[in-house]
Amino acid sequence: DGIISYLKKNYGDDLEKSGVLKLTDPGIKSSYPMARLFMYDKNNINEEYDNQSSGYAVQSDGWFEIDFKDKKINLTSYTLRSSARGPNDYSHPKSWQIVGSNDRNKWDVLNHQTNNSSLNGRYYQNRFTCENSPNYYRYIKFIQEDSWYKFTYNIRLTCIELFGYIQSS
Repeated sequence: DGIISYLKKNYGDDLEKSGVLKLTDPGIKSSYPMARLFMYDKNNINEEYDNQSSGYAVQSDGWFEIDFKDKKINLTSYTLRSSARGPNDYSHPKSWQIVGSNDRNKWDVLNHQTNNSSLNGRYYQNRFTCENSPNYYRYIKFIQEDSWYKFTYNIRLTCIELFGYIQSS
């Protein structure tokens, strides 16, 4: 179990409603909310998050952020799971960054993937290791830089789990 699973066990399935997390994305034309990224049970694991469900997302739209509010995390690794879309359909992530911040002004790169094909297929899942960092962060952001299809900044994932340590303020 990772950080999100741990928080759900302690605060319930809806971490936003319980005030534990705040989920933010560009909020553009999507009918597939970010909360789907944390639905790991067998009935919902294939539910997709999509940052732009109609059309092309532009570079400034290719991200989502998790605010841990009164907690900070030291991220050691994370797991991503692709959507149901086929390998030549839409936007399985190809290049991306995971960054951390405590003030939303200065962002530290925790992991950077370039031309990574491990998520280029239906429901592909992989775990990625972050750089060793002693820092704890309130904000964790996923930034998509490229995809395996023409919708470069359209993010379509079914799950994200974070691994590491939690620090409460």
